[in-house]
Amino acid sequence: MASVTLVTVSLLTHLWGSACAGYPPPPRFSVSPKQDIYRTGELINFTCSAPDHRNISGVTFFSHQWILYFQKPPPSGGAFTHALRLSPQDSSEYSCTYNVIQSREQSHGSNSIHIAVMDPLPPPVLKTDPPSRVVNKGDPLLLTCLAKGGGVEKRFHFFRDGVEMISDSGGSLRFSREHGGASAGVSVNILKAKLNHTGEFACRYEEKTSRGWIVSPWSQKVYLTVWAPSSSSPPLLYACLAIPLAILMVPLAFYCTRRNRALKSEQENTEEANSEYLEMFSATRKPQRTQTPFTSLPPPALPQPPLSRSWMESRAKPAEDQEEGLYNNIPLQGKKRAER
Repeated sequence: MASVTLVTVSLLTHLWGSACAGYPPPPRFSVSPKQDIYRTGELINFTCSAPDHRNISGVTFFSHQWILYFQKPPPSGGAFTHALRLSPQDSSEYSCTYNVIQSREQSHGSNSIHIAVMDPLPPPVLKTDPPSRVVNKGDPLLLTCLAKGGGVEKRFHFFRDGVEMISDSGGSLRFSREHGGASAGVSVNILKAKLNHTGEFACRYEEKTSRGWIVSPWSQKVYLTVWAPSSSSPPLLYACLAIPLAILMVPLAFYCTRRNRALKSEQENTEEANSEYLEMFSATRKPQRTQTPFTSLPPPALPQPPLSRSWMESRAKPAEDQEEGLYNNIPLQGKKRAER
């Protein structure tokens, strides 16, 4: 009975040893910098170290059972690294494995590391004084960058056209810290604005943590304009206004000229049409002379003066005499015919 038990134990030991011999030992997994909570935008480095780097064909990094990165051929020293820029969706469990060249087998998984990623820092707010964002040459200009979280140490940076602004030895730029309880900020005072101060301004800040400084996003961009002195600004302003006005007057003058020509041509056409109409009308009113060989129109009747009674009687007598003489001649003509 004891011999059977001994054989069974030896067989199980052999099988277990063979099974364990079939899988390479797990690698060692680490992250740098090591922290419980990370900020969005931070850069971290994963390192996977195998015990026997001479027989390793490659290393695989995993993120919550998903393949994150596969690296080959192995570097010298057996330490494989992978850099990752963190975002909120990168909060997960990470691990790694390696492959052996001869057996092409994959090792056991390494220890896992939990990465927790926080939201990015809130962007700052850039304010200007004057708020109109227009200042005359020689006048003061104040820029203020405000950020939430006044209890945490911060470093502020101001930029103009993408170049960081620094205090100069002449004292034209002055930086002063602003404290507002729940918010913190820094102001830049430009004592005398110059024409070259015209440009696009922005700011950002760094927040101190236990593992270093974290950079915030950019603030909103503000465009500031510095004008020349007021004595010369009106002519410059008038010149700037005169250029577009002159450009607008050219098509207006061209339109007015064409309009006047069109009206003049229309008036001439109207007068010509009226004259032709009058000529045609006068021609239709003239009497038409026609030659008729057998007929003639009587002269027009003229009004006669009133006739007196005595004149009418005197005119009637000769007529009666003529009628009587006419009838008297009739028998004479008959007698003459009888005598013949």
